[in-house]
Amino acid sequence: MEQAVNIKFCVRLGKSAMETFRMMKQVYGDNCLSHIRVFEWHNHFRHGRESLEDEHPGPAKTIRTPELIEKV
Repeated sequence: MEQAVNIKFCVRLGKSAMETFRMMKQVYGDNCLSHIRVFEWHNHFRHGRESLEDEHPGPAKTIRTPELIEKV
């Protein structure tokens, strides 16, 4: 949901979908939503959507990094 909020913010700033995706990759790196998902969210918000609820719920994304493995 955090990433959706940031996409919504970028849309309100007038950023393009590509600009938004580049900024998201810069901030979230490998944990960033795919470019397709960023573009989908961007399009929804650009066309007036306000809800942050995901219309396509699915399995949670699994993230494995050496740091997370060490914590576990």
